[in-house]
Amino acid sequence: MAKAKRFGQTSVTRDPAVLMQVVRHGHCAKGHCCRRRVLALATCRWAVQRTQKKATDRVSNTGAGCGSHQAGGNAPAKPGLNRSGTVTPLRINRRYHRFMRSSAPALFPVFRSASQAEILAAILLHPDREQTVTDLSRRLGIPLATVSDEVARLVEARILAARKVGRSNLLRPNPDNRLVSPLTEIVLATMGPHLVVQEAFADIAGINRLLIYGSWAARYHGQPGPPPNDLDLLVVGKPERAAVYAAADAVEQRTGLTVNPVIASVQRWNDDADPLITQIKSSPTVDIDCRPVAVDA
Repeated sequence: MAKAKRFGQTSVTRDPAVLMQVVRHGHCAKGHCCRRRVLALATCRWAVQRTQKKATDRVSNTGAGCGSHQAGGNAPAKPGLNRSGTVTPLRINRRYHRFMRSSAPALFPVFRSASQAEILAAILLHPDREQTVTDLSRRLGIPLATVSDEVARLVEARILAARKVGRSNLLRPNPDNRLVSPLTEIVLATMGPHLVVQEAFADIAGINRLLIYGSWAARYHGQPGPPPNDLDLLVVGKPERAAVYAAADAVEQRTGLTVNPVIASVQRWNDDADPLITQIKSSPTVDIDCRPVAVDA
């Protein structure tokens, strides 16, 4: 029996297996979803606070000794880690598990967190594609435990449908839930334009770099402000203009946002004297991977 922590007259389990069951699935393996769940969650919060305190103490003792890993570097971050949020390492059974705690997205603060909105967009905007938790974690750059936790809530609410194949659950929108269709429209208009851009520009040759800048990118990164009414795209390379404009029209028709594509050569992108390029580089941007999305079967 694992050690227990006393809160008054109540014994709270610290069994790592029980904690991970609660964090991932909302209940323990034996189906206890009332008293034991609350007690285990209380211990989980206590463990998170203790881990955060130890991390703070280490930073204060060592100082800023990892400058190459601090914000402000030139290396692009993964899409899921650009949003406002903190990744908390929780040590359970001598292993560290990463959990992301993010605030509500500035694009549409109705969602519980930015991670939840990203996961909904990735699934609802591709209703014919079945995806696993691992697929979503890899594509969005969100810790696996966070994706698993959010997906469990969405499946329990019957917004997503899960099909068991081997050891994996294949996820897709639940066609029997009448709320899925209006929710998809909301997600498409707020959190989904970058995914639509990725799909529309995936087959265009000659693109060295594709990114979104302007007000939509600023809201995506958590900067407050009015909802964006347009989508500013910068296409770096030598693609066919007709193909770029056709893809922009397809994005505009699907999202309802006015799309403003700008085509720039690689030489212009590297020109620090260009006022537009300088403004874009100094502002929030969202890089789009134009390669076709590969999903595990």
